[in-house]
Amino acid sequence: MLSNVQINQIETKLCFFIWISTVTYSIYRFTVTSQKYFHTYTDNYDDFIQGWSFMRPMKRDKADFEWETIGYFIHSICPTIICYLIVHKIVEAYLKSIKIRQFLQVAFSLVFLMYFFGLKVTFLVLLEPIFFYFAAKFHKTFVVWICSIVCLSLISLYKQICATEEFLKSLNLNYFQASLNISVLCWMNLKCTSFCLNESKMGLNYWSYCMYFPTLLTGPFIPYKDYENMFKTHYNLRQKAVNLTKNVILCLFWWSFSNFWLHFIYINATGFQLELVKQMDLCSLCGYGYLMGQFFHIKYVVFYGLSTSLAAFDGAVVPRLPRCIGRIHLYSDMWKYFDPGLYDFLKICIFIPTQNYGLPKMGASLLCFSFVYAWHGIEDYIFVWALLNFCGIFIEHFAEVVFVHFNLKLYVNAGNLQRLKCAFAAPLLAMSAVSNFYFFAGLDIGNAFAHKFISEPIFNQFMVLFVLYCCGKVSIECRNIQARKMY
Repeated sequence: MLSNVQINQIETKLCFFIWISTVTYSIYRFTVTSQKYFHTYTDNYDDFIQGWSFMRPMKRDKADFEWETIGYFIHSICPTIICYLIVHKIVEAYLKSIKIRQFLQVAFSLVFLMYFFGLKVTFLVLLEPIFFYFAAKFHKTFVVWICSIVCLSLISLYKQICATEEFLKSLNLNYFQASLNISVLCWMNLKCTSFCLNESKMGLNYWSYCMYFPTLLTGPFIPYKDYENMFKTHYNLRQKAVNLTKNVILCLFWWSFSNFWLHFIYINATGFQLELVKQMDLCSLCGYGYLMGQFFHIKYVVFYGLSTSLAAFDGAVVPRLPRCIGRIHLYSDMWKYFDPGLYDFLKICIFIPTQNYGLPKMGASLLCFSFVYAWHGIEDYIFVWALLNFCGIFIEHFAEVVFVHFNLKLYVNAGNLQRLKCAFAAPLLAMSAVSNFYFFAGLDIGNAFAHKFISEPIFNQFMVLFVLYCCGKVSIECRNIQARKMY
């Protein structure tokens, strides 16, 4: 007779097979459906570009502006990165003074900003840390937060103004530069807020941290104590150079890998074809949703991977790369492991301090998601995404309280308890997926997903939940496998 452990192992393998095979089939169904649609598609909105030379006459999906910005970033910033590495290592080798090294870090970033964006935008970028610098003089937490909220409001307004071609011409920027400029301002907000709330000594420490080149344009957020580590440690330069090379090659591989598949799988162009999305069957729609999540994951592996490779080479302690969304089934884990840097900011600057002031856990979470909404941009689809995420965290927390209150461990064995948790988590995972579709593709596409799932027959809904139950089993087994970290 099989033991409970053996039964659980067999069940996990079966769930893994069901999850992988279902995902593969749904991706296939979406690919066939979208290719059939775009075969006769008239590209009036410039969603496609001429494919790689050895793949012509095929075209590549280029409808995701953020992804195209990564390509622009890689081609445009690469010479600057090489220059940074040379200058930084020469300075580190011959100048032991931390103050001088910090000053040169600020100087390098300033020269880069003026070269890449121009004098007007450089002045605009500097206004934010200057504003925070004077706010911190009051030594009041609420003054720093007022400063942060005002800056986020102005960034949101600036983002809207940057959508006009006339304004960009006045700044001599193209759309890619404008996008990176907004990114600089958003990441600067996190660094300024965090430093002013948690550090007492302003001055050169503050400016070198805010203007640190590797995380200046694309993040991720690195707490000051982890940034400061580069001035305290000594390391093997040769080994660091080898690690940097490996890390950059990995990032460029994923960038090239995604560009290759965008010749066949039109994830981003589909997001602008609402009627196509509405006409898809549930299986094709699930494949489309899963691919959106994986593409988003790879996008930030490349973005964060390049910047943390440089920061790790400098000796900073960097957060791990985003964990694959295919093995996350809980809202709390998604926030904890997809963007560990942003999670650290929310925990250090909002969640723990507000709880110390006596605010309940869910009240602190609500403040965190309110900030997330403001930081990502005050848009209707971001509000829906943030609201659904808060509701998911609330339900998850409530379920955990119920489990603990009734002490179900006394009445249910470990295997059945895990099955029960996966069963309860499946509807939440479905809601999590739909909330992310709002974030990935906007309000209309998110509504199309929600309407499709709700309007499906009960049997189809049950099958989706069963597959998500299998995902939960796989996620639990893979939970301790860490995402890659740059060293």
